[in-house]
Amino acid sequence: MTVIEKQTAEKLGLSDKALGTRDALGAGGAIASSILTVESIKVDNVEAKDIKVGVMDLSNLSKCGCIGEFGGIIGYNFVKDYRILIDYPKQEIFFRKD
Repeated sequence: MTVIEKQTAEKLGLSDKALGTRDALGAGGAIASSILTVESIKVDNVEAKDIKVGVMDLSNLSKCGCIGEFGGIIGYNFVKDYRILIDYPKQEIFFRKD
């Protein structure tokens, strides 16, 4: 599932629109999350409309030093209709619809 960082959701005024809550499980254990539907998410020229997202505190990921600040994680429900190409040296991602 696509995830929006809690602070980003608050900046966008999304924090009060939750459909429900659930715990998301990861390697670090359970993290409380809210589930909501957003009108759209757009990455470059690729857009998903009426997409469900989890909203959770991802600040620990930024603190680990392995990645910088970010607003969320693109999930399967966003990329499922695309072939994805990641150019790691150039730090670029490409979406291709077949």
